[in-house]
Amino acid sequence: MSSMEHTHKIYAIAWSNDKYTVYMLVRNPRGEVIGRRIIRIDGKFLESRDKILEFVMRELKRRKLRVES
Repeated sequence: MSSMEHTHKIYAIAWSNDKYTVYMLVRNPRGEVIGRRIIRIDGKFLESRDKILEFVMRELKRRKLRVES
């Protein structure tokens, strides 16, 4: 991936009505926050925090979003 792309930093994940809502900050290549993004992902409730994060990261990768850890 090019260093000219925006990156996303997850700051919250919520679950309601069989959907995960992922709240992210959008950063430019210099690291400055330039916006926020909210994405909703259909999915069943997963008991563990690790499983939820793994599921969300897999979905964001499938949507071709660059997410920083």
